[in-house]
This record gives sequence, C-alpha cells and structure tokens, in this order.
Amino acid sequence: DAIDVAFVSSVKLTCKLPLLDDTAVGTWDLVVKNPDDKEGRLDDGFTVTPAPTVTSITPKTGFKCRPVTITDLAGTGFQTGATVKLEQPSSSTVIDATNVNVESDTKITCKFTLSGPLGKYDVVMKNPDDQEVKLVKGFSVTNICGLGGGAIMLGLGLMMGLLSLAGSEILRKRQRRIKAG
Repeated sequence: DAIDVAFVSSVKLTCKLPLLDDTAVGTWDLVVKNPDDKEGRLDDGFTVTPAPTVTSITPKTGFKCRPVTITDLAGTGFQTGATVKLEQPSSSTVIDATNVNVESDTKITCKFTLSGPLGKYDVVMKNPDDQEVKLVKGFSVTNICGLGGGAIMLGLGLMMGLLSLAGSEILRKRQRRIKAG
C-alpha cells in the first residue's frame, strides 16, 4: 500500500511506494481506490528495477593529494547520469568523483583528487533514480603528500654520494701513481 498519499487535484495524486527487499522485479499494475470505494487501474503502470551493485574498483588505492583515474568501477544496474563518491565515515570526509562516464550498465570510469585523510573509504554509486549502493571499504588512500618525491631525492642523494666516494678513490690512486712514477 502507498504511504504519504496527497491529492494534488482531481486528476493527480502523489505518494510513496515502500518496496521491500523481496519485492519482485518487473511491471506492476497501479490501482487507485477513492474514499467512495471506486477504483481506477493502470495496467503495467509501475516498474520495479533491480537494485544496482558495485563489485569492484580498479585501482583500489591512490596517493593522497594526487589525482587517480578509476578505469573500472564494476557492478550492475548503472544508469547514465550516475554519480560516484568516496566516503570515509570515521572522518565524515566525502570526495566527489569528476569526469564520471557510465560506459555501460556494468562499468563506470571517473577521476578523484584524493584530498582527504589516509585510510579506507566506501565507494558510493548513486543512479539518477536515487538508488544508491556502497562498496564498503573498497578504496584506500595511502602515503602522504610529497613522500614519493622525497624518496626519489633521497635515492638520488645516496647515488651521488656513492659516485663521489668512488671518484675520490680513483683520484687517490692516480695521485699515488704520479708520486711513485
């Protein structure tokens, strides 16, 4: 039965149809019953679609403060106009995706700029019909801003130091030969 029924006019009403998890997918007849017990019927007037799913995300991790391109958000029931976001319930952080592209009803691509705290995030996909689904702790933000560059500089510094030591040894051997010769 419908809830929150509102009669807008003699030819229009609005209502909510609470659907249980076991409600059958498919078309349903709509029946409106007036207070005087007269009925109106619209055969196949309402369609119940399957709930969407999100089964995986590729890649599963990204570095903080860096953009990441999601090449495959996989699932079922994706609709054109869907939105995607990352949510970290422990910090109330939400990171909205940009360039969301619903390639098919089973694949979405998008981009995130990972500005939130480190840790695991829920991946949330929402269709234009307001059906929403989460892949709980499906994505991780790792590292910290700048660590990658610092590690490269440290490695370069170590290599230069080793080359300098090796060069010093060659120079000392040449100086010994000159003194001996």
